[in-house]
This record gives sequence, structure tokens and C-alpha cells, in this order.
Amino acid sequence: MKLADYLALAKMNDGAFAKLIGRDTSVVNRLRREKIKPDWQTVARIQEATGGAVTATDFVPAVEPAPELREAV
Repeated sequence: MKLADYLALAKMNDGAFAKLIGRDTSVVNRLRREKIKPDWQTVARIQEATGGAVTATDFVPAVEPAPELREAV
């Protein structure tokens, strides 16, 4: 789940979540808007704070496989 989606569902603003994970509000804002990627310590804090709803893989963009690797239909 994307951090933005989690925060919306939890009805939590950037400032409240920032306090929860021990980071600045500006960092959470940029993470939510996918302007930056978190370091591993921040990922661990986010995963713990969200009960595992947001994980490291949620910060990695989806990549389509190369055409030659796609299964023929």
C-alpha cells in the first residue's frame, strides 16, 4: 500500500505520522508524494508504525517486463 493511501485511510496528516516515526514533517510529505525514497531505518519505522501495511516494496515503482520476457499469449 502506498504511504499516501495509508495516511488517507488512517485519517492521519504528515505531521502526526512524522512524530510517530521520529522524522520531520517535510520528510513524510516528500515520501507521501513519492519525491524521495526512504532509507532502511525509515522503512523499518514506517512498516512498524503501519502494522506492515506499508513496506519497502511499496516505495519501488512497478516495472513492466521487457517484451521478449513476456509470456506469449
